[in-house]
Amino acid sequence: LFERGEVKDLLALLSILVDRRSMGLVRIACWPDFTTSFADVVAVFDHLRAPEHAPASWLRHSETIPGLTDAGRQTLAKLASALDGFDQTASPWTVLATLLLDRTRIAAHRGTSEDLADRTRGIA
Repeated sequence: LFERGEVKDLLALLSILVDRRSMGLVRIACWPDFTTSFADVVAVFDHLRAPEHAPASWLRHSETIPGLTDAGRQTLAKLASALDGFDQTASPWTVLATLLLDRTRIAAHRGTSEDLADRTRGIA
């Protein structure tokens, strides 16, 4: 199960809430809902090298990250909005159910897609 790409995607999303360095952002930046340039991801990682950042706290202050493009700031604002109200103590099930069903179109896209591979990913 953990070899499936869609499961790795969801784990990457959860890791944003618990990993101080937010390494899951590399994978999330490839999602249609949160597409981010590699340069913006690098800018975030450079910013997170400072030890004073708690997991996901940087999302609430992404406008202070040097080197981000306007598109990167907008995408990080969308990610912050999607994760609003959650922190490292949140139940993974609650986080994923809320994000997939209420705050993004990920589940809807998978459920309505004509592509068999998308539907299979939705089942997983």
